[in-house]
Amino acid sequence: MNNLSKYIFILFITACSTNINSNDLKVVTFDTSIHCEDCVNTMFNNLPKEAGVVDLKIELNEKLVSIVFNPAETTVEKLAEKINELGYSAYVKSFDDFKSN
Repeated sequence: MNNLSKYIFILFITACSTNINSNDLKVVTFDTSIHCEDCVNTMFNNLPKEAGVVDLKIELNEKLVSIVFNPAETTVEKLAEKINELGYSAYVKSFDDFKSN
């Protein structure tokens, strides 16, 4: 799946989440051990399937994974656990309320 397809997929997931108030969402950014495009693909192929995940942004050069999520459906700990299950480290760099642009 190329990056454009991934972006469209994420937008589709976001659009399907119509009952979520953006004021209730949180965003967590993890420092991870990702190092290549295969790592990015693994994240994009798995994290959006997790309950509560609304959006995903990955910065490969900085090894950062940012996840917008609904805290009524998941937690930072569960998201970190999922990243660990995928074979990567996950250390919380920041955690805050989501602010839509």
